Amino acid sequence: MYSFCRKYAFLIVCLGFLMPSQIMWAKEPTIISLETRLDGLVLQLADSPQILAVRQRTQKQCNSVFWKQAEEITGLRREMGEEIYSLKPDIVFFGQWSDRNTQKMLKGLGIEVERPTDPRSWEELWKEIAHVGKLVGHPQRAKELIDKMQKRLQCIEETTSTLSHKRAIYYVGSGVTRGGKTLLDSMLKSAGLINVATEAGITGMGRMGVEELTLLKPDMIVFTDYNKDTPTMSRQLLEHPIFDKLSKKTIIVELHASKLNSPGMPYIDCVEQLARAAHPEAFSAIAKK
Repeated sequence: MYSFCRKYAFLIVCLGFLMPSQIMWAKEPTIISLETRLDGLVLQLADSPQILAVRQRTQKQCNSVFWKQAEEITGLRREMGEEIYSLKPDIVFFGQWSDRNTQKMLKGLGIEVERPTDPRSWEELWKEIAHVGKLVGHPQRAKELIDKMQKRLQCIEETTSTLSHKRAIYYVGSGVTRGGKTLLDSMLKSAGLINVATEAGITGMGRMGVEELTLLKPDMIVFTDYNKDTPTMSRQLLEHPIFDKLSKKTIIVELHASKLNSPGMPYIDCVEQLARAAHPEAFSAIAKK
């Protein structure tokens, strides 16, 4: 009897030291996701009854490819700890810039809190998808999504590998761009493009003035359609006098912001759009996905 009690006590102590992510859920965990990019991943990998709430902005077509699925779920406008706790989730996904006090409060109440950082490469993205799939109880779905993405990405990379590499830059908002160690940089490379921002020494997110950009003479400028009718510094580039000298040669590409917010096949759609714009002749015989 004494030996049994000792073993039982030891088990309780061990469980007390386990992090929530190390505990195997007796049922599929219930989930709240509060960041549009993560919302899209959760909507693809978890069953609908598991998802208690997503970010309200994910329910808008301009923000996510998965807005219709999101519309069927409760949309939270703010990260209110009391509201989140009242829904009794097992796991809450927060974005990189979410309120840490709310996260700390929920952890103290025994709720598992996940705060993934934005992936900076395809490898980091594969790991994130696999991690989220495991957390929500559907690792096989995650593997199938990764395999599907990798297969199509490989086809694009094989098509562009022997072609000349045009120079491109992603340019949005108040002159914001993405340089090395970003997923956008990896997307450009997979499309057979050289990232002008990386060439200019930018790592991560950076800013570039209109004059500097035009002097670098990119072959392609990549915008998004987010708030496209709102005047911004990046959009004013199209009206800049210097741009008139570049416009005849410069390729202008407009990616859907909703796809850039939606991990999964929408990311590969963006890569293919960039590759087709750079080398239309190489993709003329390949059907669009």
